[in-house]
Amino acid sequence: MLEPSHTPCPLCGKSEEDQVTEILNSARHRVLGIVVGRESRKKLSSMKNDILDCYLIENKTQQEIADSLGTTQPNVSEHLNDILDQLYDLISFYESYPYRLNVFYE
Repeated sequence: MLEPSHTPCPLCGKSEEDQVTEILNSARHRVLGIVVGRESRKKLSSMKNDILDCYLIENKTQQEIADSLGTTQPNVSEHLNDILDQLYDLISFYESYPYRLNVFYE
Protein backbone atom coordinates (compact mmCIF):
# COMPACT_ATOMS: atom_id res chain seq x y z
CA MET A 1 0.00 0.00 0.00
CA LEU A 2 1.30 3.45 -0.88
CA GLU A 3 2.02 5.86 1.93
CA PRO A 4 0.88 9.47 1.51
CA SER A 5 3.63 11.89 0.73
CA HIS A 6 4.57 14.20 3.59
CA THR A 7 6.87 16.29 1.47
CA PRO A 8 5.55 19.55 0.03
CA CYS A 9 4.50 19.73 -3.58
CA PRO A 10 7.38 21.08 -5.67
CA LEU A 11 4.99 23.31 -7.64
CA CYS A 12 2.80 24.90 -4.96
CA GLY A 13 4.68 24.11 -1.73
CA LYS A 14 1.62 22.58 -0.03
CA SER A 15 1.52 19.19 1.63
CA GLU A 16 -0.91 16.56 0.43
CA GLU A 17 -3.00 17.13 3.57
CA ASP A 18 -3.17 20.89 2.85
CA GLN A 19 -4.28 20.20 -0.70
CA VAL A 20 -7.05 17.83 0.45
CA THR A 21 -8.21 20.36 3.07
CA GLU A 22 -8.30 23.08 0.42
CA ILE A 23 -10.37 20.88 -1.92
CA LEU A 24 -12.83 20.00 0.87
CA ASN A 25 -13.21 23.65 1.89
CA SER A 26 -13.84 24.62 -1.72
CA ALA A 27 -16.48 21.88 -2.04
CA ARG A 28 -18.09 22.99 1.23
CA HIS A 29 -18.37 26.57 -0.02
CA ARG A 30 -19.91 25.39 -3.29
CA VAL A 31 -22.49 23.26 -1.50
CA LEU A 32 -23.22 26.17 0.84
CA GLY A 33 -23.79 28.38 -2.20
CA ILE A 34 -26.18 25.85 -3.73
CA VAL A 35 -28.13 25.41 -0.49
CA VAL A 36 -28.37 29.16 0.11
CA GLY A 37 -29.36 29.71 -3.52
CA ARG A 38 -32.18 27.17 -3.29
CA GLU A 39 -33.39 28.52 0.04
CA SER A 40 -33.28 32.10 -1.18
CA ARG A 41 -35.64 31.24 -4.07
CA LYS A 42 -38.22 30.26 -1.44
CA LYS A 43 -37.57 33.07 1.04
CA LEU A 44 -37.34 36.05 -1.31
CA SER A 45 -40.36 37.65 -2.95
CA SER A 46 -40.83 37.22 -6.69
CA MET A 47 -39.78 40.87 -7.23
CA LYS A 48 -36.55 40.33 -5.26
CA ASN A 49 -35.86 37.09 -7.15
CA ASP A 50 -36.35 38.93 -10.45
CA ILE A 51 -34.00 41.73 -9.34
CA LEU A 52 -31.37 39.24 -8.16
CA ASP A 53 -31.55 37.31 -11.45
CA CYS A 54 -31.19 40.52 -13.48
CA TYR A 55 -28.29 41.68 -11.34
CA LEU A 56 -26.32 38.43 -11.06
CA ILE A 57 -27.24 36.44 -14.16
CA GLU A 58 -28.01 39.11 -16.74
CA ASN A 59 -25.40 41.48 -15.29
CA LYS A 60 -27.68 44.52 -15.64
CA THR A 61 -27.12 47.84 -13.91
CA GLN A 62 -29.60 49.03 -11.31
CA GLN A 63 -31.07 51.52 -13.78
CA GLU A 64 -31.49 48.81 -16.45
CA ILE A 65 -33.22 46.60 -13.88
CA ALA A 66 -35.53 49.45 -12.89
CA ASP A 67 -36.41 50.12 -16.52
CA SER A 68 -37.11 46.46 -17.32
CA LEU A 69 -39.22 45.89 -14.18
CA GLY A 70 -41.08 49.19 -14.31
CA THR A 71 -39.76 50.59 -11.04
CA THR A 72 -37.24 53.20 -9.92
CA GLN A 73 -33.50 52.87 -9.40
CA PRO A 74 -33.71 53.81 -5.67
CA ASN A 75 -36.32 51.07 -5.23
CA VAL A 76 -34.03 48.52 -6.93
CA SER A 77 -31.14 49.67 -4.74
CA GLU A 78 -33.24 49.22 -1.60
CA HIS A 79 -34.33 45.75 -2.73
CA LEU A 80 -30.70 44.77 -3.44
CA ASN A 81 -29.68 45.84 0.07
CA ASP A 82 -32.53 43.77 1.53
CA ILE A 83 -31.53 40.81 -0.63
CA LEU A 84 -27.92 40.98 0.55
CA ASP A 85 -29.06 41.13 4.18
CA GLN A 86 -31.29 38.09 3.69
CA LEU A 87 -28.56 36.14 1.89
CA TYR A 88 -26.05 37.02 4.62
CA ASP A 89 -28.53 35.76 7.25
CA LEU A 90 -28.97 32.48 5.34
CA ILE A 91 -25.22 32.00 4.97
CA SER A 92 -24.68 32.74 8.67
CA PHE A 93 -27.45 30.29 9.60
CA TYR A 94 -25.98 27.41 7.61
CA GLU A 95 -22.40 28.14 8.63
CA SER A 96 -23.32 28.27 12.33
CA TYR A 97 -25.06 24.89 12.11
CA PRO A 98 -22.76 22.76 9.95
CA TYR A 99 -24.74 19.58 10.66
CA ARG A 100 -27.40 21.02 8.34
CA LEU A 101 -24.98 20.36 5.50
CA ASN A 102 -24.94 16.60 6.08
CA VAL A 103 -22.89 15.92 2.98
CA PHE A 104 -19.71 16.82 4.90
CA TYR A 105 -20.46 15.04 8.13
CA GLU A 106 -21.75 11.60 7.20
